[in-house]
Amino acid sequence: MTDAARDVDVLITDKEPTREPSTGGEKRTSRLRGWAAVLMSLAALATSWASYQASLWSGEQAAHSATAATFRAKATRASNRADQQRLTDIATFAHWMTATAGHDSALAAFISARFRNEFKTAFEHWIASRPLITPGAAPSPFALPSYRLGEDAVADSLDRTADAEMAVSQRANRISDSYVLNAVIMATVLFFAGAEQGGVHRLRFVMLLIASGTFVMGVIRLLDAPRA
Repeated sequence: MTDAARDVDVLITDKEPTREPSTGGEKRTSRLRGWAAVLMSLAALATSWASYQASLWSGEQAAHSATAATFRAKATRASNRADQQRLTDIATFAHWMTATAGHDSALAAFISARFRNEFKTAFEHWIASRPLITPGAAPSPFALPSYRLGEDAVADSLDRTADAEMAVSQRANRISDSYVLNAVIMATVLFFAGAEQGGVHRLRFVMLLIASGTFVMGVIRLLDAPRA
């Protein structure tokens, strides 16, 4: 072979790329990276879902809390009206007692004719019991079961409704907190799945196992949680 032919052969040989066979470590690294990518994608999706549900339940909590506050305010107003009516009944009854003790029957009749209907019923029952001569008679009409104010019943009903709304609000708040915790769990999955260990396959494998177990736990919690 001439010198020129050898030079051409050397040039051709130098231009061919050198290919090294892939090692087992590279294959393991590729599989671990694929595993991590799948975990991170699913965990990111689960985190978004948990955050979305947490915001919905937080809105439910705020809405029911506001409704409970509205009913509580109405109950307070009804209770105040009942107190005012009770004070009116006490005042008119005191005037009737004064007129009766002064033997002013005309004034006593005038006052009793103007009793409120809710008080008048109890007053008539009290008079019928002849309290001046009957032992054990009620000391006043206000002690009788027949003395009932409608506004008291309204206030009690509104208070019960407010309590029910507040219970719903507290439940929604607990569910919202649970979804926030689920989002934190999935963020932990992202941390372990995304951590790099500089080619240490065994440590990388352990980290991905932790991420996978945490992910499964988070998914179970998400499936078990109520949805808005």
